[in-house]
Amino acid sequence: MRIAEAGIDQSANLTGLMRESNKLNPYHEQLARPEICRFFGIVVAMYYKEHNPPHFHVRYGDQKAEIDIRRLCLLAGKLPPRALGLVIEWATQHQDDLMEDWELARQDAELKSLAPLE
Repeated sequence: MRIAEAGIDQSANLTGLMRESNKLNPYHEQLARPEICRFFGIVVAMYYKEHNPPHFHVRYGDQKAEIDIRRLCLLAGKLPPRALGLVIEWATQHQDDLMEDWELARQDAELKSLAPLE
């Protein structure tokens, strides 16, 4: 039996399939977790509609971490001490900007890119 004969809405079915396939699409995942900065091999990103407390995600090589924006401390994960120090130094310089991006992410709005640590 064909989909149309079964009375199934093809557009709704296609939308569902696209949603399922996008879960596996790395490009779509990148859109859900925009990169806001990159420096010294460290990638800083923030998810949309994320849970509290306000935080951002860091990736350095194979290691990942979450950093609390208000307290500027490690929430989860692990980074080498030198990389963690660089991230905290960068976050100190951009704490207000990070909170602004946090609020934008909670509203599904476009995030601002932030200047790297130099």
